[in-house]
Amino acid sequence: MADLYHQEAIQEILGIAITRHSQSNDFSKAQLLEIAEELGISHEECLLAEQEWELRCERQVAYQTFDHHRHAKLQQSTAKYLIVNTFLLGLDLVTDKAVTWSLYIVFSWGLVLALNAWKTY
Repeated sequence: MADLYHQEAIQEILGIAITRHSQSNDFSKAQLLEIAEELGISHEECLLAEQEWELRCERQVAYQTFDHHRHAKLQQSTAKYLIVNTFLLGLDLVTDKAVTWSLYIVFSWGLVLALNAWKTY
């Protein structure tokens, strides 16, 4: 075993040890403060860290909500593209007996849709 550990290694080792020690993965706030005290972390530092963790969780939820909204919007745009362009291609085939002017719309709208998909993903 090494005598010196990086901060990431310490976090991983302690996380594994806490998980193995506990029957359930839930700890009370009192237990959190007790663990922090044993590690030499003051109550104030621990409470500040808890507040930062809560902010990170809130941001993560906001990012997930935003991503879900963008994906849903892209799906709606794709559905509109398919419906409208199928109609236009059919109209072009019925009126001109060939695909002519509708290709300009299909390709230009398809390019915009592809760029939106690129931005989304």
